Amino acid sequence: MISAKKKLNRKSSLYATFVAIFAIFLIILGLAGYYVVKRETKNNIKNLLQLNLSANLTALKSWVNDKKQDAETIASEPQILQAIYSIMEIPKTPNLSDIQIEKKLKESDELKLLRKRLDVVCKLHGFLGFVLLNEKGLQVAALFQDPIGKKGLIEQSSFFKLPLQDKTIVSHPFIATIDLPDKENKWLPNQPTMFVSTPIKSATGKIIGVLSFRMRPEESFSKIMQVSRFGKTGETYAFNKNGVMLTDSRFNAQLKRLKLIPSNNNSRSILEVKIQVPAESTKKNPSITNNRFTLLAESALRGETKDNVEGYLNYRGVLVVGAWAWITDFDFGIGTEIEYQEAFSLLRTLLIIFFLFFILLVIASLIAFNYRNNQIKVKNELAGINLQLERKFQEAQSAKKALSITEFRAQTIVENLIEGIITIDSNGIIKSFNSAALKMFGYSRKEIIGKNVNILTPEPHKSLHDNYIKNYLETKIPKMIGLGRQLEAVKKDNSAFPIDISISETVLNNEHIFTGIIRDQTQYMRAEEAERANQAKSEFLSRMSHELRTPLNAIIGFSEVIFYNSREPLSSSQKKNLNHILKASQHLLELINDILDLSRIDSGKIRLSLEPINLSKLIKDLSNLVCPMAEKEKVQLRLSEIDLDIFVLGDKTRLKQSILNLLSNAIKYNRPSGQVSLNVKQIPDNKVVIEVSDTGIGIPNESFDDLFKPFNRLGADRSEIEGTGIGLAITKKLVELMNGAINVESELGKGSQFFIEIPAVDPPIPTTNETNPKNQKFLDIEMKEKSFTILYVEDNSANLELVKQILSEFAHIEILSTPDGKIGLDLAKAHIPDLILLDINLPGISGIEVVKFLKNFEETRNIPVIAISANAMESDIQRALGEGFDAYITKPIRVKDFLKRLEPYLQPV
Repeated sequence: MISAKKKLNRKSSLYATFVAIFAIFLIILGLAGYYVVKRETKNNIKNLLQLNLSANLTALKSWVNDKKQDAETIASEPQILQAIYSIMEIPKTPNLSDIQIEKKLKESDELKLLRKRLDVVCKLHGFLGFVLLNEKGLQVAALFQDPIGKKGLIEQSSFFKLPLQDKTIVSHPFIATIDLPDKENKWLPNQPTMFVSTPIKSATGKIIGVLSFRMRPEESFSKIMQVSRFGKTGETYAFNKNGVMLTDSRFNAQLKRLKLIPSNNNSRSILEVKIQVPAESTKKNPSITNNRFTLLAESALRGETKDNVEGYLNYRGVLVVGAWAWITDFDFGIGTEIEYQEAFSLLRTLLIIFFLFFILLVIASLIAFNYRNNQIKVKNELAGINLQLERKFQEAQSAKKALSITEFRAQTIVENLIEGIITIDSNGIIKSFNSAALKMFGYSRKEIIGKNVNILTPEPHKSLHDNYIKNYLETKIPKMIGLGRQLEAVKKDNSAFPIDISISETVLNNEHIFTGIIRDQTQYMRAEEAERANQAKSEFLSRMSHELRTPLNAIIGFSEVIFYNSREPLSSSQKKNLNHILKASQHLLELINDILDLSRIDSGKIRLSLEPINLSKLIKDLSNLVCPMAEKEKVQLRLSEIDLDIFVLGDKTRLKQSILNLLSNAIKYNRPSGQVSLNVKQIPDNKVVIEVSDTGIGIPNESFDDLFKPFNRLGADRSEIEGTGIGLAITKKLVELMNGAINVESELGKGSQFFIEIPAVDPPIPTTNETNPKNQKFLDIEMKEKSFTILYVEDNSANLELVKQILSEFAHIEILSTPDGKIGLDLAKAHIPDLILLDINLPGISGIEVVKFLKNFEETRNIPVIAISANAMESDIQRALGEGFDAYITKPIRVKDFLKRLEPYLQPV
């Protein structure tokens, strides 16, 4: 008995020792796990803060670029620009006082026109208003009456000075000096405002003022920062180099309680709060305001990009973690923060669960130890029960925690998806509607939850929708379940739009739940349609250009060979006639290039080269093109003598094309023995008018509105006169792009007068370096004593003969030729030429395929290959260079340019 008792005591002592060691082991293991989880949690929070900061900066840059582009687009609109030029002249009126200038500005018709046009534009782009300043900072126009004739805004130096340096800028928010309307259209003083400012240039390119558009920071700038908030306490804000907050805080109510901002209804934190740590004595002595900046502000103001997950006090005196950066391009800092408690809430929960588990384990061990001393059997039973309870408790806690995390993650993911997510029951009643679906259909959750899903479906499907679900539940034959389909849906405002929907089925507690994933296909379908149209237009332009350039290549090329041939020189009259052919051919080439630019005209992306143009020389060149046409039609052409000092600012090719189009129309639509005249005169406001008049059939007044519409020939399409009906439309667009205007006057049966009005410029300073074409050499390349072999693969005999004649003056060049790509490959491998000239469009295999074979053969892969093709689209050129061509020459060939391109390949190694 005693021995058994000692044995029992010994076992109890060993058990107690084991329990103590096990408890210590659990404490060490738990603490180690806690610190590991804490370290990983910090890393995750740090990554999330940096990602949030980066995303916000990207959104901010995109918003700034959009606003700059909006301002530049509005400022470049011709009619608005013309009104700006006119109102800019008012302050320059001599002998007017400041008060008289202010009155004249406010009563001017130009101001009314600007307000009428820019009020609509401002609403379209989300601007509150506009302000126009001249180069001296005088406000010559504004949407609101008060600032006109003042210089108050030039105190914002970057707002005014940077645009004068040819920069479009978005200013920082600042307090307005005038009353402004709030969201409820109440006019209040001291409202925060900000501007996007862009320079205004004269016709000669000189900056003459600044056009600025006013914005509400809380509706634009602040909202960019609000997008990246996460959690209940997370916020992102911006601040300037003085540490003043440039955006509105989400904690205005708390800031009012702390007396950091006024407690009235209109108070806000924007431009009112400094990023400082509130002093503890502030409540006792409100006059103490010289607090130190927060850790975030101190670091960012030094130009640093950092983060902190250990915790620091923010401008509300709350412990937070955050990340920050100073944005040099914008000259302000941004920071993103979340309260420390929220960031590490999961870690605290884990620590509490661990200690609860440990306490329960100790209690269970003590109870088991006490019972073991009395009855081993009872102890063993209790230990088994305790172990089972502990396992169930742990499983329940783990399941609860996992379920909570899963539900939170699932809800967060669903709410932030760009696709609409809708769930309904077997009766078609809507159970959930995520944010994307609410935005897509225009409902609020209160309006849509509990309604039948057929509210989103147009007839006849709306009336049959309930039967769809019923039939599926009865037959289990899916017509939409598990399948993707494109349907038409209806928004709250009854407007229909296309969607792509995928539906899945889930059974929970014997209840059928259907989940629909919806994508709005409106933008996709529009983009797809636009892409098809662009591809078709590009293909048409490419084919048209190729077909025109091929015969033009022979015309220009052989003409230049004859013109520059030193062995068989031409007479002076022959050279003069041939020079006319070359000029006409070159003009035709320019027109082909203009056709390739037609799509850019409509999209606003056409490239113009504005330069001073001598009208006398331009019209003299035009006479050589127009006179033969006038003689053929038996029309008398009168071109007035033009002062050699009259210069206009425009694109030489586009202006020449515009005047030529008016002259050719005047000749074509004239009467036999009629007259066509061209006159030029200077008018006030530094402009020149080019007048083309005829004695033709005239234009009815009721047809003036259709005159400049594409493909509308006003009934001439039923006559024998050829034309496309696009000439006047193109002319009008080109003249307007050159800051000009085109007008027409006509009297039926007596004739018409067309007027091109274009800005005048001073004559340029003459140079003495102009090259006389008559003194240029036909060939500038001097060959060494070495033979060269050139292989030319070309199926057009005229093009082949042209190249042979161009290179015939080189005694040491041997030319091999073939019209077939496969034969060209055999010739290349047999003769190993020094250079290969290769057409793209060949019979049999194309030039692209030939160059691929050449680059794959060991003996031919190092031979330079130059493409010569009438395909002049940029996409064709880039594709050819990407496939292995060393250079690309477009037809028609210009002799000197052609030789210059070949020169690097004709020099001896």
